[in-house]
This record gives sequence, C-alpha cells and structure tokens, in this order.
Amino acid sequence: MKSNSNKKNEDFDSKLLVKTNNLGFSYSSKKILTSINLEVGKGEIVGIIGSNGSGKTTLLKIIAGIIKCEEGSLSVNNNIKKGFIFQTTDQNLLPWKNAIDNILLPFCKSQNDERNILISRAQSLIDDLNLNGVNNKYPNQLSGGQKQLISLIRFLISKYDLLLIDEGWSMLDIIQRENILNLIIRINNENATSILIVSHNLRDLAYLCNRVYLISNAPGKIVEHVVFSKEDNVTFKNELLWQKASMIFPNITKD
Repeated sequence: MKSNSNKKNEDFDSKLLVKTNNLGFSYSSKKILTSINLEVGKGEIVGIIGSNGSGKTTLLKIIAGIIKCEEGSLSVNNNIKKGFIFQTTDQNLLPWKNAIDNILLPFCKSQNDERNILISRAQSLIDDLNLNGVNNKYPNQLSGGQKQLISLIRFLISKYDLLLIDEGWSMLDIIQRENILNLIIRINNENATSILIVSHNLRDLAYLCNRVYLISNAPGKIVEHVVFSKEDNVTFKNELLWQKASMIFPNITKD
C-alpha cells in the first residue's frame, strides 16, 4: 500500500528528529529503495554507506522534503530547521554570485545587524579553513575543494537542527578533510546539530558517527546497523565498520 506520508506527528518521540517506517521509492517501474527503517535522534551524527546507485541520495532527498515519500512513512519532528549539502558543487553554488554572497544566500532577507554577524562568522570559518582571498571569487574561479568548503560554510554559520550531507567533502585533500571533520564535530557539540551523512569513506564515518547504516545494492535496503559506544576509539570503529561493510561490499577499503 502506497502512502505519500511526510508526517509531522504530535505523538512523535521528542528525542527523534527523523524516523522512517518501511519507506520505499521507485523511479517509473524501477525500485530504488525498499523497507527503509531509519532514525536520527537529537544531537546524533549518523552515517549512511552503500554502493553507487543504492538510493542513498534519493533517501536524503526524501528526508529533506525534496522528493515525496512514496511508500511507508516518513515522520519529521515539528519545526526543525534543515540544511542540505548536495554532492555536486553545481547544485550548491550560484555561478553569478561570489563566494561570500553564495555563503549568505539563505540569509538574503536578514537585517543588517544579523547579516553582519553572519559575515563575521563566515570570515572566521574562511580563516580557519585557510581560504583567505576567496571572498570575491566566483565559482568558476575556485577549485573543486574550495567550492565544497564554501558550500559547507553556508550551513555552519547559522544553527540548524538537522544537516543532510551528501559526500560533502569528497574533493578535499587530507589536511582540509581533517579540518572540516573537526569543524563538523565542533558544530555538533556547540549547537547539538543532528547530522546525517552519506559517505564512501569508512574512516570519516568512524571519526564522526555515533551510528552507521549500511544499504544494499539497488533496490536499497538497510542490511546492517553499526552502533558505536562512547568508549570506542576511531581505529576500533574503523575496523568494526570495515568488517561489517566488507561482507556486503567486497571491494571496499578501510580508508
């Protein structure tokens, strides 16, 4: 039975931001997702990993409200502020706006005082991420990694309840990636922002996440749910995640 049910349920668990129940989705007659049961709690960082074409991006778009839930149900906590960082920078940045204006794009209606605060926060992050000199550059003047960082900064200068990140730093070098991972953790700690991340990098997920869902090949279905304890270090989490993932994705690597 199909149900276009993006629910905002008054009885929804107040500790959760998102819950899916047997969620499914098809493009035409092709089944993309089936029987997805997933939860994101307040303040959690949750990962999703799966092969290309397994429906990971589609799942994020359904949770974001970009695509309607087609089967099963999606319950979303009331009044949460969501941000979506797309996999491709062309979807994140407007080519006719410079870097600082692209960062401030969601806040174009902000009053001057608030805008000045946001500019100050943006500049602080630009400095922290060694992006000096990019403010007045347009997307075609930026490297792929710089574009990804500009896209990320947009969602880190203001408080969000939920960030949905689709391969948000795949173009970054190892130093930039370490910087952004630490920044993600800082934002999570300071603002209790819940984060749902799609990534192919096991170590990144081990570094960041409280829990990780493994999705099978299309039609995508959750086949493993790895839960870490607070005492687990990154090396242990990476090893555990690799052991689980290697049984499903034979060609996957630890890093």
